[in-house]
Amino acid sequence: MTVAVAAHANTTALPGSTSYAVNLPASISAGDLLVVWICTNNCAVTGTATGWTALAGATTSSTNADLYCFYKTASGSEGATATWTIAFSGSQIVSLAARVTGWAAIEASHTNTGSGSSPSAPTDSITTLTDNALVLGVEGSALFIAGAGTTATEPSGWTEYEDANAASNFRHASMAGNLQASHGSVTGLWSVSTGGDWAVSLLSISAAGVAGQTTTGRLTLGIGGTAAMSVVQVTPPAVSRNRVLNVDLTVTQYRDMSIYVTGGD
Repeated sequence: MTVAVAAHANTTALPGSTSYAVNLPASISAGDLLVVWICTNNCAVTGTATGWTALAGATTSSTNADLYCFYKTASGSEGATATWTIAFSGSQIVSLAARVTGWAAIEASHTNTGSGSSPSAPTDSITTLTDNALVLGVEGSALFIAGAGTTATEPSGWTEYEDANAASNFRHASMAGNLQASHGSVTGLWSVSTGGDWAVSLLSISAAGVAGQTTTGRLTLGIGGTAAMSVVQVTPPAVSRNRVLNVDLTVTQYRDMSIYVTGGD
């Protein structure tokens, strides 16, 4: 199954209170992965929308560019918006949201920050763990000057999903992604037409039904009950669904023996 961004949305209006409603993508179905990035300018996100979880590894802050990442597995009853709490109203904020289908896990996340004159070059790298994973990224920029026409050029070969400016044009964010046929290191390099402080957040999202790197356990039993055992502990990604785990067992010189394999999710 192919993992893909099925829909996306942006929110650019200046918040009129500390309750901040973020537009969600259309046609949400149960089981979809929903991801929201909130790009602020020195305005902390102090409360998380009900049912959502902050993804610490995809959240970062530079001098004036703060980038928060949240996710949830959709129930299908989310509605058109979700509401976060922010430190104060009237802040420069751009929020981007994605609905991802065909997913198994957020298998990795990474961030980077920096600053640059026009054009600035937000960039970050991430290592995918499985073949055919989707690398999905957001750059958020706190612009040095009001940039009404600010646009971003997505990394080479990537698909751009969103490119938006806050209502008063001092905040910019864009979202792009790309399928990676083979697992390994991937770099995303944007070009933003107006200079500023920037932050980048990257996610690697694995495809449902695609096996990751195989972990092999070996158990050797001798006749009469003497056993030599090696134990391998496997820790799956924190955000997973329908994860595939391959385990090989080799048993020699056995009799009257039962093998039980247990696990969850």
